[in-house]
Amino acid sequence: MTGNTKPMRTECTEKDIWLFSTGNIANCLIFNMVGLYIMYYYTNILGVSAAVAGTIFMVARLVDAFTDPLMGMVVDRTNTRRMGKYRPFITYGAPFLGIAFVLLFTTPNISPQGKVIYAYISYIFYSLTWTCVQIPQLALPIMLSNNVARRTRIQAVFQFCGAIAGLVIQSYALPMIEACGGQDNPLAWTKVIVGYSVAATVLFILSALSVKNLDVYEFHAANGKSAGGNKVSLSQVVNAVFKNRALMCVLLAYGTDMFASQITNSMRIYFYKYNMGGRTDLMVWFGWVGTIASVLMLFFVGSYVKKLGKRWGIALVEALCLVCSVVVLVAAPEYLKEEHFLDRERKIVNWREVSRLPLITLNKGHALRSCVDVLYKNAGLKPDIFLESHSNMLSYRLAAQGLGIAVVPEITLELMEGSMKAEAYHLSESPITWEVQALYREGCYIGQVEQALLDIIRTTLAAHKKKL
Repeated sequence: MTGNTKPMRTECTEKDIWLFSTGNIANCLIFNMVGLYIMYYYTNILGVSAAVAGTIFMVARLVDAFTDPLMGMVVDRTNTRRMGKYRPFITYGAPFLGIAFVLLFTTPNISPQGKVIYAYISYIFYSLTWTCVQIPQLALPIMLSNNVARRTRIQAVFQFCGAIAGLVIQSYALPMIEACGGQDNPLAWTKVIVGYSVAATVLFILSALSVKNLDVYEFHAANGKSAGGNKVSLSQVVNAVFKNRALMCVLLAYGTDMFASQITNSMRIYFYKYNMGGRTDLMVWFGWVGTIASVLMLFFVGSYVKKLGKRWGIALVEALCLVCSVVVLVAAPEYLKEEHFLDRERKIVNWREVSRLPLITLNKGHALRSCVDVLYKNAGLKPDIFLESHSNMLSYRLAAQGLGIAVVPEITLELMEGSMKAEAYHLSESPITWEVQALYREGCYIGQVEQALLDIIRTTLAAHKKKL
C-alpha cells in the first residue's frame, strides 16, 4: 500500500456481524456481573457499608463525566496505519479491563479502612479501563454499514449476544461460586471472576480482529482533516450537544434507563436472598425471559424499524410498555366495605367511593404517582394522602397493615407473593356507561317470555345504575 492510497472500506458480511457481536458477550459478562453482584460483594464479603459503596459508585460516575468525553476525543484523533482508529483501544485495553475486573472481586487481608481505600481505587481503575474499551467498542457499529436497516440488524445481533451473556451470569454465576466454595467465601468469587475475565478478554480481541477490513487507516485524517472537514474542539462538541434537543432527549432517556437498570440489578440478589427465603435460583427465570425476548426481536427488528422509522418505532414500544404496566388497588383484607364495591364477587370497586379512603402513594416525580393523580383528578376529588413512600413494595406492606389503600403495578403482587397478605382489586378511571334500548317491530305482538326478558333487563340495569 502506497502512502497516498486509502484502503477501501467494504460493507460487513453476516459473519462479520456475528464475530463483532462477540464483543458484547464480553461487555455483558463483565457489566452484568458487576451490576448484579458488586454491591452484594462489597457489603457482604468485603465488609464495606452500603453508604460507602454508594459513595464509591457516585465518585466513579463523576470521574466518568470527565474521562468519557476525553476518551471520545482521543479515539476521534487516533488513526494508526496498522490497526485503524478503534481496534488499538479494544485490543490493548481488554487485558487491563480483565485485570481490573478481577481486582474488583478480590478481598485483600488488610484493615477495614484499608479495604475502603482499596474499594475506591479498584472501582475507579475498573471504570477507567471500562471507558477505554467500551467507548470504541460501541462506536464501531457505525463503520460496519451505511444502510440504516442493516445497522439496526447489527445492533439487534449485538444486543442478542449481550442477552446471552446476561443469561450466563444470572444462570451460572452463583452456582459456580457455590461449587467453588460458597457465596460467603471470598476466594470462590475470585476464582469464578478469573474465568469470566479470561473469557471476556479473548472475546474482546476476537471482536476487534473481525473488523480489521472495516476499521482502517484514513489517509485524509492523517493529513489534518476529518472525513467531514476540519477537526472540532471539545467545547464545540459540548455546545453542539446542548443545542441539539433530539440528542438531549436520547441522552436523557438512556441515562434514566441505565439509572433504573442499575438500581434494579444491584438490588435483585438482596431481594431473592432476604425477601424470597434465599431463592436466588429464581433469578435464572428472569434471565431466560430476557433472552427469549431478545431472540424474538432479532427476527423482525430490522423490518420493524424500516417500516416505522426509529423515532416512531421507539415511541410505539415505549407506549406498549406503559399500556402493559397494569396497576391494581391493594388493601388489607376486609378493609373495603360494601359501599366501596360495584361487584364484590368479581372484585370490581367503585373508584368514586374508594378514592375517599386514606391513600399510600409514591413520592411526586414517579410515573405511577402521576397516573394516580390523574385518577383522582378525573374523579373530581383530592386524594387524602396518609403517607408518601419511595417504593411500591413499601406501599404494599403499609396497605396490607390496614393503614390505607395503595395503587401499585401488578408485578408488585408477584414480587410480594408469600409476604404480607393483601387484597388486590383491578380498577379503571370510572365505570363506562351507555344507553341501552330494546327495539321491536311496530305493531308486533310481544309474548310473555319477551316481556319477562325486558323486565329483567330493566330491573338489572336500574339496580346497576344506582351503584354508579
